Amino acid sequence: MNTNGCTATTKSGSPCSATARVGTGYCPWHDPSLEVERHGWKINAGRSKSTRNRARKKILSAALDLHEIDGALCQALLDVLEGSLEPNIATAAATVARTVSAIRAASELEARLSALEAQVGIAPVVRRFS
Repeated sequence: MNTNGCTATTKSGSPCSATARVGTGYCPWHDPSLEVERHGWKINAGRSKSTRNRARKKILSAALDLHEIDGALCQALLDVLEGSLEPNIATAAATVARTVSAIRAASELEARLSALEAQVGIAPVVRRFS
């Protein structure tokens, strides 16, 4: 028998198999003194699993430079020509790539315009892509 095990029982009625915290006899999931902390853990776990947070992580990890986008589109073209990729998927990828390129170009123009305005002393204007 595990003498360091949690003394609580699970929802199904079987003994908890987790290791007890020192001096408490309970694991973190059953320790009554950690009820407030457990509530915070659940909230944070829910936030990290939210669709918005998952999308943000995925977008940041998937950001490509224009050379990588070009390579991916060229590969998509080759895949369409050999029949291993549906043309509509390649079209969707090209549409997204075109949008990314347009946003980056607009952002660059906004930055350049702001720099020029600063040089001639024109008050900065709040812009969408800055």
